[in-house]
Parts: sequence; C-alpha cells; structure tokens
Amino acid sequence: MQRLLIFIFLFASTTIFSQELLTNKWSSGQKRSEGYAIDGKETGKWTFWHKNGQKMAEGEYKNGERTGKWLYWHDNGALQYDYFEENGEFKAWYNNGNKEMIGSRKDGKKDGKWTFWYPNGELMRECTFVNNEIDGFCVEYHDNGVKSFEGTYSNGKLEGYAKWWFNNENLEMEGKSIDNLQDSIWIFYHENGKIASKGSFKNGELNGDWKYYYEDGKIWRKGSYRIGSRTGFWEAFYENGTKQREGNFSNDLETGQWVQWYSNGKVQDIGEFKLGLMDGDWKGNYFEGQKKYFAQYTKGLKNGKYTMWFMNGKKKEEGKYSRDMKTGKWTEWSELGNKLNEGNYSEGKKVGKWTYFDKRGAKMRVQNFVNDKPNGKWIEYYPNGKKASEGFYNDRIKEGIWTNWDANGKIVLQVEYRAGQKIKTIVDAARAREIEKGKPRTSKPF
Repeated sequence: MQRLLIFIFLFASTTIFSQELLTNKWSSGQKRSEGYAIDGKETGKWTFWHKNGQKMAEGEYKNGERTGKWLYWHDNGALQYDYFEENGEFKAWYNNGNKEMIGSRKDGKKDGKWTFWYPNGELMRECTFVNNEIDGFCVEYHDNGVKSFEGTYSNGKLEGYAKWWFNNENLEMEGKSIDNLQDSIWIFYHENGKIASKGSFKNGELNGDWKYYYEDGKIWRKGSYRIGSRTGFWEAFYENGTKQREGNFSNDLETGQWVQWYSNGKVQDIGEFKLGLMDGDWKGNYFEGQKKYFAQYTKGLKNGKYTMWFMNGKKKEEGKYSRDMKTGKWTEWSELGNKLNEGNYSEGKKVGKWTYFDKRGAKMRVQNFVNDKPNGKWIEYYPNGKKASEGFYNDRIKEGIWTNWDANGKIVLQVEYRAGQKIKTIVDAARAREIEKGKPRTSKPF
C-alpha cells in the first residue's frame, strides 16, 4: 500500500512539473497569448489579446486541439463570437454590438436553421443548412428590410422556382432552376417594374425565343437562341419604335445581309457578313440619306475599292485597300470639289510622287516618299504657280542644295546641306540687304 502511494505521488509530480506556461508578446511588450502546454501541445485555458491590449479570444485546448466553448472579442472590446468548437450553437456580433449570425453546428459544420443580419440590425438571410450546404427554403433581404430573394435549395444547389427583388420591392427576376441551372421560362425586370427581358433556358443556356425591352416597355430587340448561341433572324429597335438593325445569325455569328438604320428611318449601313465578319460590298449613308461611303471587304478587312463622299455629294477621298491597308493611287478632295492631294500607297505607306493642292485647287507642293518618309525631290509653289522652294530629302534628311525664291522668281536663299547639316550658304538676299543698309554713305567732294 505504501509503495502504491509513493508511485501515485511520483506520477502526479511528473505531470505537474511537465506543464509549461507559455506567454507570447507583441513587439510593444503587450501580451499576445498565454496558456499552458504539455510536451509542446496546448492544454487547458488559453487567452489571446489584440495589439491594443483588448482581449481577443479565450477558450480551452486539449492535447493541442481547441475544444469546448470559445469566445472572441473585437478590438473595441465588443463580443465577436460565442461558440462550441465542434457542436452546438454559434453566435457572432458586429463591432457595433449588433448580431451578425446565429445558428448551430454539427462536427464543425453548419447544420439546421441559420440567421444572418446586416450591421444596421436589419435581417439579411434565413436559411437551413445540412452538412454546411444550404438545404431547403431560403429567404434573403436588402439592408432596408425589403425581401431580395426566396427559393429552395437541395444540397447547396438551387432547385425549383425562385424570385429576386430590387430594394424598392419591385421584382428583379424570376424563374425555375434544375440542379442550380436555369431552366424553362425566365423573366427579368427593370427597376421600375417593367419587363426587361423574357425567354427560355435549357441546362443553364439561353434557348428559344427571347425578347428585350426598354424601361418604358417598348421592344428593344428580339430573336432566338440555340444552346446559348444566337441563331436565325434578329432585329432591334430604337425607343421611338423605328427599326435599328436586322439580320441573321448562325452559331452566334452574323451571316448574310445586315441593315442598320438611323433613328429617323434612313438607312445607315448595309452589307454582307460571313462567319461574323464583314464581306463583300458595304454602303453607308449620312443621317439625312445622302451617300457616305462605299467599301469592299474580305473576311472583315477592307479589300478593294473605297470611296467616301461629303454630305453635299462631292467625293471626299477615293482609292483601294489591300488587307486593310491603303494601296495604289489615292486622291482626296475638298468640299468644293477641288483636289487636295494625290499619290500612291504601298501596304499603307506613302510611296513615290505626291502632289498637294490648296482649297482652290492650285498646286501647293510636290514631294516624294519611300515607306511613308520624305525621300527625293521636294518642291513648294506660290499660288501664282511659281516655285517657292526646292530641295532634296534622303530618308527624311535634307541633302544637297536647297533653294528659295520670292513670288517674282528671284532667288532669296540658297543653302547646301550634307546629312541634314547646313554646310554652306550660297545665297542669302535678306542678309545681303541688311549688310547693304549698314554701309556708311559716301561723302561728296567739295
């Protein structure tokens, strides 16, 4: 008997002395956590603190695992959580003291009815959970107390008919779901209560006829879907009821002829699509019906003849495109019908001789380009047709002799350049006149 008592005493002493009090601190010296550990594993009551010294959490450990009831606080001292680690009621509060959520847990997962609130105290949601998934009827609310949703879930997935509301109590949308996928007829609403769109879903994809409406209830556009892709004839309208555009889709891509109108009923654009890309001849008009452009496309790129007109019917520019780049001869005109410039492009860049005119049609400048850069002879003209200047560029850099004339044809300046640097002034009439004015008058003899 005495030996047994000695053994019990020694065992108890070993247990007591193997416990170690652990204290962790913030860099400020304030306590961060404190509790006991046995063989490096937390045991018994532990307490945690915020940096400001307010208690953050308190609860029990067993063999390094949290157990039993735990409490948490916000850094302002208000209670944040009150729960049992695995099973039982779970409560939470905002830092203003208002309830955040209340529910029960089983094996650490939501189970049974749960209720959630907004920080202002208004009810947010009431749902039933099974194994941490929403299961059964669920209701949600806006923060002003107006219902925002009601529907039924099965194992976390929406099933059956459900409704959503705006915070002004008007319906937002309603429809049926199967296995969390939209199915059958769905209706969407504008915030003013008018229908925004209506149509069918199949397995979560738009399918069948759909109509879309403006906020005043007038039709906006309508057409059909096939498994999420637009198909067949579609048309759209302006709010005044005038048709805006129409055409066909195939596998969600425009196909065939499409027409677009202005709100006054005049045709804006008309042309063909292939596989969703502009193709063939396209024509466009101004708001009042005057022709605006003619363009040819291949697979969405301008390819072929291109002409644009002013509203007065006179040509604005004309030329050709190749793979969306200007090519060959191009000409631009003023609104009066006078030519403004003319020259050639290659792969979208100016090449060769280009001639420029003023609005009255008088030649203003002739210059040469290589790959969009000035290269070769450059000549400028006065309105009377006489030369104003002449020179030569080599890859955008002045080279050789450059000459300037006055309107009467007299040379007023002539300079020689080499690699863009002025190396010699041959004639400078203005400078010569300044020198002439500065000479002293010759005295007459007595």
